[in-house]
Amino acid sequence: LVVAEHRIEGDSLGRIPFYPVLGNHEQNTPIFDRLFVLPGTREYWSQRRGDVLFIGIDGQRNWQKGSDLYNRMEEQLRSTTAKYIFLLTHYPAASSSSHGKVDEQGGYKERAMRYSRDVLAPLCAKYGVAAIIAGHDHCYERSELEGVTAITSGGAGASNYPKAEDAELRNPHSKVFWSGLHYLLFDVGPDEIRMRAIDLKGKVLDTRTWKPRVTTPAPVK
Repeated sequence: LVVAEHRIEGDSLGRIPFYPVLGNHEQNTPIFDRLFVLPGTREYWSQRRGDVLFIGIDGQRNWQKGSDLYNRMEEQLRSTTAKYIFLLTHYPAASSSSHGKVDEQGGYKERAMRYSRDVLAPLCAKYGVAAIIAGHDHCYERSELEGVTAITSGGAGASNYPKAEDAELRNPHSKVFWSGLHYLLFDVGPDEIRMRAIDLKGKVLDTRTWKPRVTTPAPVK
């Protein structure tokens, strides 16, 4: 399997930086660290490219407020001067599909998704993060939470998931939902970032534009 994947993707991986995030299918396999070189660890990595800061996390770890990982992220969000920030995790902060099942109190049943919605989304909103980008559900969905966009992009090859019958209960913040193969394209300009969600025939399913966040230089220590 590894040989087959390398044969397909070898040219691209040799020229384009590729930083994955762990999900439920990897099951913390030790081979992950042999296949990928990350600018950090599998639990938390970050990479700044120009005006854009990318943060990738293992969403199944302990992300409670006050935890080591939470504090590390807040410190980086507080100190960075990047104009745009994107948080990458496998687990959506909002979902109208299969993994968005809620309990009697309206919270997500999956712990990693509760962290994304209840802990990480408010933290991202506080520091002007543009979007939380996730997978997990095999569909495209854009939701607008309070102060941060939540995007699910899970249409890369596996069978697609439909919108749940109780979608409004699972995710009242949904703006666009589409079940089908797709990819995301980001155009980074001097004054904005424009995202397009595109299906395999080239049809634009959704667009979203972000302006630079208001930044405050970190204090000199």
